[in-house]
Amino acid sequence: MLLEQQKTIQTFRKSFSPDSMERFVIYGTGINAEAIVKACREYPIAGLMDASRTGQSLWRLPVLSEEEVSEKNIRLVIVAARPAVHRIIYKRIQSWCENAGVSVLDIHGNCIADEIKVPECESAYFDVSYHALLREIDCHDVISFDIFDTLLIRKVYEPHDVFSLLDREYGGAYPFVFSVERKRAENMLLERTEPNIYQIYEQMKKNYPVLSDQDCEKMLHTELKKEMQVLVPRKKMRECLQYCADHGKRIFLVSDMYLPEAVLSEMLADYGIAGYEKLFVSCDYGISKRNGLFRLVKNYVKEMETCLHIGDHPEADGTAAEKEMIVWETDHEKSWFDYGFGEIDRGTDESQLLETFDRCKTPCREIRGSKYYYCVMARSVSENLGLNVGEQDYLDLEKVKSRTELLEFQMGYSDKGYLDMCRFCRGAEAEDYLIPAAVQERREHNE
Repeated sequence: MLLEQQKTIQTFRKSFSPDSMERFVIYGTGINAEAIVKACREYPIAGLMDASRTGQSLWRLPVLSEEEVSEKNIRLVIVAARPAVHRIIYKRIQSWCENAGVSVLDIHGNCIADEIKVPECESAYFDVSYHALLREIDCHDVISFDIFDTLLIRKVYEPHDVFSLLDREYGGAYPFVFSVERKRAENMLLERTEPNIYQIYEQMKKNYPVLSDQDCEKMLHTELKKEMQVLVPRKKMRECLQYCADHGKRIFLVSDMYLPEAVLSEMLADYGIAGYEKLFVSCDYGISKRNGLFRLVKNYVKEMETCLHIGDHPEADGTAAEKEMIVWETDHEKSWFDYGFGEIDRGTDESQLLETFDRCKTPCREIRGSKYYYCVMARSVSENLGLNVGEQDYLDLEKVKSRTELLEFQMGYSDKGYLDMCRFCRGAEAEDYLIPAAVQERREHNE
């Protein structure tokens, strides 16, 4: 069993007693949910919740809908997912929970509804604007950066969703579901080491001897290609790294990842991320951030040099690094962006619209009823200005046939390849048109 799963079980048992609990459901169908279900059979777990798997059965438990949970008179949901997605999960079920009187807790026993009501700016860990981050950088000699979700982000909900996208490409080419076996092979190795991608595919071949060396090599290269397709750089953080280089800071990159330095460094170079002194990857050293990777970074720090780490994960980038160096968080810029609606008009030139959409990759999704809009700003501005543009720029969730279809829409795949509202939006350049918060407040007051 993985260390993370063991910690999840320990935390869950410490937070909840089986003797004093009424029936409840677990939200999530990932490895942490699986660990709790299999290790805590004495608890009154009535079922699971996961919108994408409703109606299925996992680990001898049904995956229930909101209506089924209500019919069973269950009033407690415990979320077994990483903290970063708690807000997303709660927003998804908030209306139902409030109407049905259902409490939603994390595995620590904390009420998630109370947690998300606290603005992120009230948390010192997240209260870091870009300019404040630069000022903090000025005070240190050595700066280390996390890579994924800090310098680079994936255009998928979870990192392993990349494997689900590959399922569709492979179809029935192999005697197994690729995403399931790819994760299984990695998890088997994680029980004893921090594997690299080559070791993972070697393990897959051991699990399925019918696979040839050529099969594994093809799958490996296909995975790397797909990884590149879903990765995009965070512009501000790339600028932040360049700021460090321009000001003579020593720069290190640190990542828990199965892609070795030789592969990862090429990916970073393709996205213009350079100027660092050394790249530390868990699979190259057989240890994760939590288990001592930062200690190796510290060995490169000279006496009297002060250190700053920039990352996104409270434990892997926060607690783990805190043992060796000061921790700071990635930027959460407080200025508003001007998207230029009403000031520009690109017309109907499809080449311009495609280029605008491909460069933007807005993260601003919205669900209204059964309609999943790719860009909430495009939808809201079109309505507010009476433009009646982009009325079909959504996915009807009631007609979605597979998780893959949903993932592809999330990544921006559509028949047109752009949104109609791209005609009036400069989203790709929005960061170049900052509106200070005070100015925005005055505008709203004057209106």
